Amino acid sequence: MRPGRPSLRTKLVAFNLATVVVTLAVLVGLDQAFERVRIGGPLYRAIGGGQAVVADILPPPLFIVESHLAVFELVDAQAHGDTARAALLESRLREREAEFEARHRHWMGALPAGSVRSALVDAAYAPAASYFRVVDHDLLPALHRDDIATARELLAHTLQPLFAEHRDRVEFTVDAARRENAELLAYA
Repeated sequence: MRPGRPSLRTKLVAFNLATVVVTLAVLVGLDQAFERVRIGGPLYRAIGGGQAVVADILPPPLFIVESHLAVFELVDAQAHGDTARAALLESRLREREAEFEARHRHWMGALPAGSVRSALVDAAYAPAASYFRVVDHDLLPALHRDDIATARELLAHTLQPLFAEHRDRVEFTVDAARRENAELLAYA
């Protein structure tokens, strides 16, 4: 053996150490990758969250559709003097509004920051919240005064456009969630 050159034994020990270090690095990398995509992992939760949004808002949530239908029926009941039916419909309308607010609070806490959260929690919420505000502050008081003309005007020119705007924004949210899920799946 020449002086200054490592022995065969030293070379084998160094090679084995390097192999162990590289193997450990690969295993740690694989563990991190598996952790990300495992059931319950961050990628799984992100994809599941996007799918939950789509499932929750398609078909249209009953608290929005039922509210809109209840408003039509409420105006009709009041116009025909059916106060018992009108009271029942008003009660159902308030229940749907409470359900809507509960779902909104749920998604505010459940969705991470991003385009889907912004589309659902902010953009789709705004016209629906305005819808319920108009019902509470304008439509119901008009009906309680038996002002059917004002109630019909509000229904046709204020509530119907707010309902349509909310539905358009829900469809945009669904498209955003589907795009984000596709990107996450492609990444996985």
